[in-house]
Amino acid sequence: MIFSIFLVALFIQLLYPIFIFSRLAFYREEVNNHTLDAKISVVVCCKNEIRHLEALVTNLLQQNYKTYEIILVDDASTDGSWEYLQALKHPLIRVFSIKKSKEGKKEVLQFGILQASYDWILVCDADCIPATSEWIHSMSSKIQDENTEIVLGVAPYIVTTSYLNLLSRFENYMTAVFYLSMALSKHAYMGVGRNMLFKKDLYIQTFQKISAIDTLSGDDDLFVNAASTRFNTRINIDKKSFVYSESKEPFQAFLAQKTRHISTGYYYKWIDKLVLAAYPISLLFLLLSYMYIVLFIPHLVISASILFLGYLTSSMLVKTYCAEKLHFRSKIPVFILDIVYLCYQIMIHPLYLTKKNKTW
Repeated sequence: MIFSIFLVALFIQLLYPIFIFSRLAFYREEVNNHTLDAKISVVVCCKNEIRHLEALVTNLLQQNYKTYEIILVDDASTDGSWEYLQALKHPLIRVFSIKKSKEGKKEVLQFGILQASYDWILVCDADCIPATSEWIHSMSSKIQDENTEIVLGVAPYIVTTSYLNLLSRFENYMTAVFYLSMALSKHAYMGVGRNMLFKKDLYIQTFQKISAIDTLSGDDDLFVNAASTRFNTRINIDKKSFVYSESKEPFQAFLAQKTRHISTGYYYKWIDKLVLAAYPISLLFLLLSYMYIVLFIPHLVISASILFLGYLTSSMLVKTYCAEKLHFRSKIPVFILDIVYLCYQIMIHPLYLTKKNKTW
């Protein structure tokens, strides 16, 4: 019985590196040879981000792109953010303030998108910073043809020396591996609102569906979950397109952020929830059943160990290639981080059932 559980869990775990993660690991960037002419509206929502706004605005104004505008929407900030925005005087910048009727960011983002002058919307958060002045150009370069309506970008965390930062970066890396790999499998289920490009009309078409879901977050992943098709979504893993931000600290702030994200996942399509849930569950059963075999079923130890080693080798090889694609670096082996990530997932999911987060 235990060995059967071990084999089933091993089989499920192997499906991920072989059929899903491998798509990102061995992905080659598409070359776009046609001349770009997409006009871009960069939309940024702000809520008490005065310490980040100046750096972001300076970066956005230095973007090397022909036609774009910057729309900054303040959400009742009390730290001087709105006063800073009002003082900005630049032909590329338009600023707005909104009194929303619901908690969360969705209504603020929707308002900003409705103000956009152009057909393509590029979003990031106020506490983010694009890696280069080629951010807009790199993201728009993925508009390959008339079928393209969504481009999913990458938004890593800035590296610090804390262990919580390492956990945050690994969690962020694994999230990116999942959503980018699934998009390459023609089944995109989410994106990150810190770095995503999409058609304005497509977002407007999903307004009602997204707004009807009572979550603080969801402006990004619920939109992709509802609007993505097999043919309209592309990814961008060019480092020039990365958008960086600080990871949440202390631990309480990190938990609050993650419980908010998990609350959104409950509204994914059932197949997406199955794919996401099967990974930590099967990994847990794989580890527990293997430990039981080692401790109590000595005649199966060699067979189980050979299979387990084969799984580790294939999984680590694929994840190493993924890490190179996403420029993730760690002195701690990925498999150890995977176990820590599993413990984190076991701990984090029940928290949403006990506490509702009221801020974004």
